[in-house]
Amino acid sequence: MSETPFVQGIAKFVSTSAAAGEIGAHRPFPVHGTLLTLDVPRAADAPEVAAACQDPGIQRFTTVPVPFGPEHADNFLNELCPQLWDEGGASWIIRTYDAQTPYVAGTISLRVGLEKTANVGYWIAPEWRGRGLMREALQLAVTTAFNLLGFECVILEAHPDNLASIRVAWHCGFRFGGILRGIGLHQGQREDRAVATLLQGDPLEPATEWTDLVKRLQLSDRGNTSD
Repeated sequence: MSETPFVQGIAKFVSTSAAAGEIGAHRPFPVHGTLLTLDVPRAADAPEVAAACQDPGIQRFTTVPVPFGPEHADNFLNELCPQLWDEGGASWIIRTYDAQTPYVAGTISLRVGLEKTANVGYWIAPEWRGRGLMREALQLAVTTAFNLLGFECVILEAHPDNLASIRVAWHCGFRFGGILRGIGLHQGQREDRAVATLLQGDPLEPATEWTDLVKRLQLSDRGNTSD
């Protein structure tokens, strides 16, 4: 493995098997932010992951199994997360601290797509919402995707009712192309998805007014606390 410079101001080096500018298997590594760390998942995180995934919103708007038990947390941490790294993507625990005690606030993952694209997915536990954590986690993840992992475009697909995830992506500069009919699958049922992209070099700030986006996509702005 070669040593590749990491994102300036976050970490110094990370080992990677991918050639410069290409996508390939990476050894898992952390990314340090101001409010949180995108941390390497570990088996000891299972109880907190399992507890968070009892949240009805996480079960409704993500692909976690329902019901979600300890065995699903173990599988996620020990099988699915390493698989994403092996494929050239990434999967992190959003780890934050309260009085120097670490907590699992959520997860964020990058799944390899076609032509140097990555699909991003994330959730945050209810007790950590509204603190700016998810916004910072997404900014760190996409910066890493572009500057280190070789991606040129990050894609988000969110249920149109998931105003929280949509608003986080909007805050981070994602541009929404529209709502595509039936491209999502949840519990065996086809669902619509709001689709957004962020390109390498795009500013990590809103590209439009939130009210304009709500109107254009005909979203129901319920004032959800998003980040």
